[in-house]
Amino acid sequence: MKITGVEGFIVHVPIRRPIEDSIHQVGTWGVPGARITTDDGISGTGYTGTHARGDDLIKTAIEQYYGPLLLGRDPAHVRQIWQDLYMGPLRWIGRSGISQMAQAAIDIALWDLIAKSQDKPLWQVL
Repeated sequence: MKITGVEGFIVHVPIRRPIEDSIHQVGTWGVPGARITTDDGISGTGYTGTHARGDDLIKTAIEQYYGPLLLGRDPAHVRQIWQDLYMGPLRWIGRSGISQMAQAAIDIALWDLIAKSQDKPLWQVL
């Protein structure tokens, strides 16, 4: 099984009351994520979360910086992939924030994909 596609996406979840302070008002909860597909037709999905600010940056990190590193790889090597992303192209901007949120969505998507490929719930795979 090989990774053939990596897609970043953003889901905007409406909230009952806007979150606001003296400067900002947020009317949706941002849920950026990653969808990873394989040559076997299996896909995995992972989500992370923000307050609808910076979602596009996480999506960009997934698609433009991390996605190319995943293509052609075996998703079963999830631990090595995690290490490669951690030491990858965004390491110089810091080990937290946007880069780690993007990496988290990818990691969750890989584990989801692995569980689906084994036809087991994730808790049994872990």
